Amino acid sequence: MKNVPCHIEFISSDIEKTTRFYAKLFGWEVVNNEIPDYFLLRFAAEYPVGGAIRVHAGRANTSHDHEKANPLLYIRVEAIERVLVKIKAYEGKILTETVTVPGRGCYAHFADGDGNILGLWQENSSE
Repeated sequence: MKNVPCHIEFISSDIEKTTRFYAKLFGWEVVNNEIPDYFLLRFAAEYPVGGAIRVHAGRANTSHDHEKANPLLYIRVEAIERVLVKIKAYEGKILTETVTVPGRGCYAHFADGDGNILGLWQENSSE
């Protein structure tokens, strides 16, 4: 399914505290992941991974202001570059150009005219 929310990303300086909080609050579990300082979340046993917690020493230490926003919702899209062209045409602002995640897909960040920040996610095709 495309053009729907697919992933939410939290930022944490204390991963144990953050994962414990969401585990107790909603029953979410942390899923092992090979990406350092990036922990995937499973919302329910029958639900695919739908979130993550990125580790930062402190939110102020992030390299981009938009990465301080917490949480960050990602929209799954079919063609990220086409969506970025539309964002520019509709007077949105690209905050992070397309970044490739090897073996998985790619993402970008943008802000709408009111400054609301979202991410885009395009999965690798299964070709």
